[in-house]
Amino acid sequence: GARGGLGAPMTGGGEVVLKKEEEQLRSVMKREALRSCDGLLKAYVDCTKENFISVVWACRPALAAVNECLAAETSDAKLEVIKADYARRKADEAAAGGAAR
Repeated sequence: GARGGLGAPMTGGGEVVLKKEEEQLRSVMKREALRSCDGLLKAYVDCTKENFISVVWACRPALAAVNECLAAETSDAKLEVIKADYARRKADEAAAGGAAR
């Protein structure tokens, strides 16, 4: 993608998001993904408890649903949206004289 000064990645709007910030945003995204997919995760865990011996076969649909949910919630496209939003807020705070988070 595009790069800002000193190798900092830029969002589509040209705002700079530092690598450290991107890692923090990715971590937050993953936590939120787990929350969003919590019901599916619980269903999978319940399935594994009920089907100890046949877990691989019996719980395959539940696992697929979890994986699909997590993939959607942690996609690169979603991260780009989160980064762009963060960069806009950071720029707004800087313009207002506040410290960026």
